[in-house]
Amino acid sequence: MQYFSKFLSGSSSGLGYTPGDRIEQFDTVSIWELQHGKHKETAKDALIFTFNPAKSHQADASKLARSAVQKLKTLRHPDVLKFMASEEAADGSIVLVTEPAIPLANLIRNRTLDASEIPWGFLCVARAICFLHSTQSIHGRICDSTIYVTPGGDWKLAGFEIAAPVSGAAALQSAVNLQPETFRCPELVRGMWNQISQGIDSWALGCLLYACYAKSTFTSPDQLRNIDALPAIARPLYQRLLASNPMDRISAEKDVESSEFVNKSKYVETNLFLENLALKDTFEKEAFFNRLPSLIERMPRACTLNKLLPLLSANIEGGISAAASFSCILKLKPGMNDSEFKLNVIEPYALAWYSNATLDRSIRIELLKHFNEFAPFFDEKSVNNQIFPAYTTGFQDTQSPALRDLSVKNVLLISDRLNDRNLNTQLMSHFAKLQVDPEAAIRTNTTVCLSKLAQKMSESARAKVLVPAFLRALKDPFPPARTAGLVAYKTCKMFLSVNEVPTRVLPAIMPLLLDGNPDVRRDAFACIDELLPIVRSKAAEMDSKSSNGAPSSNASGSSSTWGLQGFSVLSSALSSSTSTTKQTDSAFGGNHTVKPASPNVSSVHELSGFGAKDESITPIEYGIESKGAIEDKDEDGWGDFMDPDPISAGGGSSSDISFPSKPEVGLEQAFSLSAAEMNKPLPINPNSNSFATVKQSNSAARRKAEKKADDDWGELLGPSKPKPRGAPKLGAVRR
Repeated sequence: MQYFSKFLSGSSSGLGYTPGDRIEQFDTVSIWELQHGKHKETAKDALIFTFNPAKSHQADASKLARSAVQKLKTLRHPDVLKFMASEEAADGSIVLVTEPAIPLANLIRNRTLDASEIPWGFLCVARAICFLHSTQSIHGRICDSTIYVTPGGDWKLAGFEIAAPVSGAAALQSAVNLQPETFRCPELVRGMWNQISQGIDSWALGCLLYACYAKSTFTSPDQLRNIDALPAIARPLYQRLLASNPMDRISAEKDVESSEFVNKSKYVETNLFLENLALKDTFEKEAFFNRLPSLIERMPRACTLNKLLPLLSANIEGGISAAASFSCILKLKPGMNDSEFKLNVIEPYALAWYSNATLDRSIRIELLKHFNEFAPFFDEKSVNNQIFPAYTTGFQDTQSPALRDLSVKNVLLISDRLNDRNLNTQLMSHFAKLQVDPEAAIRTNTTVCLSKLAQKMSESARAKVLVPAFLRALKDPFPPARTAGLVAYKTCKMFLSVNEVPTRVLPAIMPLLLDGNPDVRRDAFACIDELLPIVRSKAAEMDSKSSNGAPSSNASGSSSTWGLQGFSVLSSALSSSTSTTKQTDSAFGGNHTVKPASPNVSSVHELSGFGAKDESITPIEYGIESKGAIEDKDEDGWGDFMDPDPISAGGGSSSDISFPSKPEVGLEQAFSLSAAEMNKPLPINPNSNSFATVKQSNSAARRKAEKKADDDWGELLGPSKPKPRGAPKLGAVRR
């Protein structure tokens, strides 16, 4: 065997096949040894026959081996084992390579032959014999060892070592021992060589039918009398094949195909339709594949996996009865474990389906409906390199809301295998657009998916996405979308910044306490109950640090100093807002009053810079007037999220995200606009200078306020002690 392995794999052979495991044989007189093989380049399976003249005890074995190779090479028929390659060495060794198959005898001995396969296999062999007889030849060696079963369940004829023309049938006498005794007809047993005809093949075909159904091993011709071993529908055909008179035996060409044993089999009917599928019209194809799901569970597994599955996959890619074909494939899954399903369905077919963005919309929708059946079997590399690029086209399909919705909901099934770029950048850019989708259900499901994806996102992506995305959901005109935003805040509270909760989140939730929808109101109260403890905890922590910390430099003086400084700030603000002010020479000596210019102007509003007080503020009720998709604004910063495929300058629909035109506008600035717009503040008094036009740091603003307070305080109290360095302050008296 090592010799033949070197012979096959050597560069001189040129066959290009690598031998594999040896196949057990039950044919004791065979001149061949069988091995599984694979093509070196394509890795396709094959069956390898090897003949070693040194090991054969058959007379003229080399001549018989050459005859078998030549006959198999020239005899081309769908029911004859397909020839692939052959080569003969200088020492007479022969290698023959055919399509992958195993001897029928192995299935019979191992009790793995499915009874439903027998009518179809028997018909295949009968057609091959008919074809051989049409060339005026006799096979002479039909038995279970010369019939080979392909992975698709088809039976193929081989073993042409003693095949000969009818006129030269007497030559079979020298090699009759190659035919097992149990398959020899009475003419061969009695040595009646002048009566040899094609009838010997009909007799052997009847013996083959008995061997397939026999419950015990077929070892003696006397067992052929036990007709009860066969099903009743096969007995008439069996008796006519085993007629004692060769002239009375039926011809396989005329009678096998018309017998009830073959015609009544649904499996035979299905295979015949599949063989002639190219000749069927569209109506016949659709009717067949719509009926197939009810039959596929009763079909042999070898046929469904190796013959039917490739055809169903081609239907899915070609758009021919795709829904019915996909339903058939799903019915195969319960009969396989996970490793078998991955090997037979996922790797060769399913990966190609989900990586093909050009499939028809109806097919893609059907695939996404059953995505949960296939997603667990995709590895990380396949998801990121093949599936996800095609998957994202479903987010952008403006013609099919169903496809967009299924794409949003099913992305959770592969989110754990997405890499950082696909999850935190690519997917988030698509979700930013889907949050302003015209379909309310899609907007709602997008928010729900974001909340479920939060724990898988990176920390920086969470900081940029979660708060603005959920703020947008709170403004949605669709009540379930607002509810989804509230529930998302509760679910993702552990990812929220403690500073954003009181400044951005809670102010946006407050209006929903009086929402027009009772479910939204209930969830708003529940959300506040969840978030308030976060604020209280932070406040308690700040109080604890204040009570235990070291006193600041401003607190080193007396408490009256702090009070006077505060009073100076308030007095300055009041004095700037009044039209008339009484001044006094002493801060404590005479009476002085500060009268506002108008009783309708609140000094508190002027201090905060908001101007006149608006007394017409009413709670905001969402979902009353707006009925379409929510208006896309830059007010929440969610639309400014990085998009690897930005919208072209040509413009899009009103539901598209409008990205900032200036690259220097950062996400933080957009977020600050979001809080201002969400809280809907009163108009800013143009006369007020309490808001700086240039961004300043907190420390700079505090120093400016303290300096202004000192100046005001000097104007009210009169002279103060000059500073050691620099010019004296205004209001001080020179001595």
